[in-house]
Amino acid sequence: MLNIISKSILSPYTSGPKKVVENLIKGLQKLGYPYSLNKALESSNMLWIQDDREALKEAVSVKNVSVIAGPNLYIFPEEIPKDLDLSKILYIHPSPSARDIWIRRGYRRSHIDYWPVGIDTNEFKPSKKEKKFVLLYTKHRPKKDLEKIENILKGKNIEYKTIRYGSYKENLYKSLLEETKYIIWLGKEESQGIALEEALSADVPILVWDLPKATAAFYFDPRCGLKIENESELEEAVMKMESGLSRFSPRQYILENLNLEKQAQDFLFLYEKYFQKKYREEIRFESQVEGKNWKNGKIYYKAYYISLSILKHWVRKGLNLF
Repeated sequence: MLNIISKSILSPYTSGPKKVVENLIKGLQKLGYPYSLNKALESSNMLWIQDDREALKEAVSVKNVSVIAGPNLYIFPEEIPKDLDLSKILYIHPSPSARDIWIRRGYRRSHIDYWPVGIDTNEFKPSKKEKKFVLLYTKHRPKKDLEKIENILKGKNIEYKTIRYGSYKENLYKSLLEETKYIIWLGKEESQGIALEEALSADVPILVWDLPKATAAFYFDPRCGLKIENESELEEAVMKMESGLSRFSPRQYILENLNLEKQAQDFLFLYEKYFQKKYREEIRFESQVEGKNWKNGKIYYKAYYISLSILKHWVRKGLNLF
C-alpha cells in the first residue's frame, strides 16, 4: 500500500500541486492499487511525501519505510536543511530538465529522478462545439509580448480571447477550451505544465512562444502544435496554425504518453527501481498503527489549512487588482 502525505490535497482551490496528488490517486484507482492519504508515516512501507517538509524531516528516521519525496517540497536544493539526512530517499521532479537543474547546482544528497503526473483525459476531452476563437494564455510574460500577438491577430481579423494565469477558475478554462481553435501560449519555463497538457488532452493544438533556452512545454511533439522562440517567427507561425490545424493530433500524444494509468504505474515502478518493492506486491497496514493519522489527516489541521488557503487566495486576488 502507498501512503500519500500531502497538504495541497486539503486546499479548496485548484492548483498544480493539488492536481499532482488528485491525478495520481485517479491513476491508482484505475489500476486498483491500494493507497492511503495522510496516515501515520510508519503505517505502510511505501511512503510518498509530496509537499510536507515537516513530514520529510520525521520520515527520514522511520525504519523500514521506502520514501519518495517531492516534487513540491523545495524549489532549489540549497533550501534543504544541511542536517537533514536524505541518503535513503528518492527525490523526484516533474521533468528531466527540472531534475538536471538540481544536478547542475550540485545536488548529491539522495537518488534523484523525474516523474510527470498523468492527465485526466476523461475530464479534458474533445468538444463537438463550433471552434470560434484563438485563446491567448499568458503567464509571467511582459505586457509587450501579449500586445505583439494581439496586434497580429487584430491585423488578420482573427477573433481571440485572453486568459491570465492565476486569475481564472478551472470551469472557465474548460468552457473556453470547448470553443478554442488553438492556443497561443506565452509562458516561462515549466517543470511540467499541467494546464497546457490538459488543453492538449482536449485536442486543442498549441503555438508555444518560448523564451530562449526555457520551455513551457517539455512534454510536446509535432502532433501537439508548434514551438518558436523568436518574435520574428510569430506571424508566420500564426498563419501556419490558421492554415494547418487538421494536421495536429495533440490528444493522441497525451493518450500515449501521459494517461493516468501509465503515469501511476510509472510512479509505482520507482519503488521497484530504487527500493526493490515489486509493483504488484500488496503492502498492508501494520496492525499497531492502523487508523492513525499524520497531522494532515486530523480534523483540526484540515480546518486550519483550509482557512489559511482561503486567506492566501483572497490576498493574492487582491494583489492581482493592482
